[in-house]
Amino acid sequence: MLPGRIEVVELAPDPPAPAVGALPTGVVVLGPGGDDGAPVLLDLVRSGGLLVAGPRAAGAAARCARWPPGWSPPARRWRW
Repeated sequence: MLPGRIEVVELAPDPPAPAVGALPTGVVVLGPGGDDGAPVLLDLVRSGGLLVAGPRAAGAAARCARWPPGWSPPARRWRW
């Protein structure tokens, strides 16, 4: 049985994102991580690149369409 009344409450605003500062060439922020929301960094020079994968309709193509500033689009796309 459904409730007769549903109360809508105001949510607290999102906390500000932690400052990252200047990053070395090839280092990008992937997003917040950990319990404290500290930035997760990826060194593309050291790692050799980034693989974005997932099943159809999982958002991998949408992620690739929103490259951070300074990134180039992927050179190739493979499908199996």
